[in-house]
Amino acid sequence: MTNLTFLTQVFLDNILLYIYSFIICTIVYIPIIKKTVYSLFDPILFALVFAILANTIPVFLYITGNVSTEKFIFIVLSEALFWIGYFLLAKKKIEFSQYSIINDSGVGYRLFWIFFILNVITHLLTYVLFGIPLFAESRLTTFSNSGGWGILSHISRFASFYSLVYVFFLYFNKPKSIIILILVLFTSIIFSLLSGSKSSILEIFFAFFIYKYFYEKSSISLSSLKKFIPFVILFPILMIGFQHGGRGTLLDSLTSFFFRLLANGDVYWLGFSNDVIDNINIEKPFTFLFSRILGPFRIIDSSTIPPPIGAQLFWLNYPHEEGVMKGPNTRLPVLNWVLFRWFGLFFSVVFGVFCAWWRTRLLQHLPHGILTVILFGYIYLSFTAFFTDPLLGSGSVFSMFLSFFFIYVLYIVIGKGYIKIKKNE
Repeated sequence: MTNLTFLTQVFLDNILLYIYSFIICTIVYIPIIKKTVYSLFDPILFALVFAILANTIPVFLYITGNVSTEKFIFIVLSEALFWIGYFLLAKKKIEFSQYSIINDSGVGYRLFWIFFILNVITHLLTYVLFGIPLFAESRLTTFSNSGGWGILSHISRFASFYSLVYVFFLYFNKPKSIIILILVLFTSIIFSLLSGSKSSILEIFFAFFIYKYFYEKSSISLSSLKKFIPFVILFPILMIGFQHGGRGTLLDSLTSFFFRLLANGDVYWLGFSNDVIDNINIEKPFTFLFSRILGPFRIIDSSTIPPPIGAQLFWLNYPHEEGVMKGPNTRLPVLNWVLFRWFGLFFSVVFGVFCAWWRTRLLQHLPHGILTVILFGYIYLSFTAFFTDPLLGSGSVFSMFLSFFFIYVLYIVIGKGYIKIKKNE
């Protein structure tokens, strides 16, 4: 079922049923949100809001008779078992170990300038070599067949995150650093716009959350940030206008924005309606499951990895666009069904347990300090993608390894010694 078919023949004729489906999913997720979200700016909150929008679609499709009972039961069980696995291991309160780093402030400041400069250089180099993603047919193909230049994206993402978290540390500990704060925020906003990603602007607020919640161990006052909420909402609408070459009206942008929200579940109408998903065959499912880790580390040849499942579903519905690298996120039920069919329900539990571990238990093994907050925060932000697309989440492992190794070497060289920790009294 194509997007147009879904809109004209299913959604518009059954808007009230869609609203009922949305209410059902919201009621189911409210207790999950209450037990897992730490702040309004917690990236997990946004992942769960998108999950509500995504999971509304299979409920809606089932009510309207556009998905089989077998597939619907699988989707429900896959989502349910994920959260059962999550809450089996999750801790209610997460905190650092009883140790703190005592020599990271001076080195951290010098690293800040290194990573800020790297952030600027890698973005500019990307634009020169491969063009601006905002104006590309698909921003996902920016580094396709780049001959190894994809490393720029790994460097720029961590460099940007480090710069953002550390500049908040500077500002709240050295108020005179307001000029540096403005400089970093300005470049981040510009790069976010040129990235072509509608949600990229949120990384500024996520970095602020990471600093306040994990470093200062304090909550975030909504009243102090509510004035920025309209900007966050307008940002994707503005970006949609740019991507249409400025030709569309405000109503066109708003309509497109609404469809983007609706399309959080597009993988379900593209894949499960008419059982299109059964036409996808991955010959080596376990290799594909870990391909986003094995490929970047050159353990397997990246050219042998099949295209993303979302892209394959897009091509099956739009044969004339085959080869264009775009398509929906591969949500967990979709991944499990394509790779393992009913046995995939086991992996729903595994993914749930894994997400509970990195989110609520990993922190207790780390000493407290601005550097460890940044490192854990990067894991936290990157692995949040597991709640949306497990393969997208695993794709950040190489970036983490590269970034953490780089920061470790720089720490030794610049700091002229190893990290020193002490036990809190």
